Amino acid sequence: MVEAGGVLIVNISSGLALAPLPGSIPYCTTKYVVVGFSETLRAEAARHNIGVTVVCPGFILTNIFRSSRQRTVLPGDKPEDSVVRTERLLSRRRCDARKVAEKVVEAVQKNRGVVPVCWEVHLGGALHRLSRGLYARLLALLTRAWYRGLDGEGT
Repeated sequence: MVEAGGVLIVNISSGLALAPLPGSIPYCTTKYVVVGFSETLRAEAARHNIGVTVVCPGFILTNIFRSSRQRTVLPGDKPEDSVVRTERLLSRRRCDARKVAEKVVEAVQKNRGVVPVCWEVHLGGALHRLSRGLYARLLALLTRAWYRGLDGEGT
């Protein structure tokens, strides 16, 4: 790669590396590592004319929901109901695998560093960068409300 120069490495992470959510500690941690590794490698590889891009998709309809053992099951649901509900929701979005592929191509053409994909990654990532404290407080409020709803309290 050093001899060839002009090479671009593309790593795929997740929007959760830019704007973490509770209930996903192992996932967020591994995705943070990919972003940190990519940014550091980008700085080091630049002297050899090697670019490094990390793409951070948001919530995309992939097989991850069907194959995951961690599912949010609402009261009265069967575990498979959460998969159907999630897939139905994600299929209505304008952010799909095709959009991720388009962003990868654009990132390669423009040698971009960190590439957020989907509106929630742009919004969450911007809020997280703007104020980690505000982001943490907002997330704590949302998480408490979510778990209250799951536990059937306050409804």
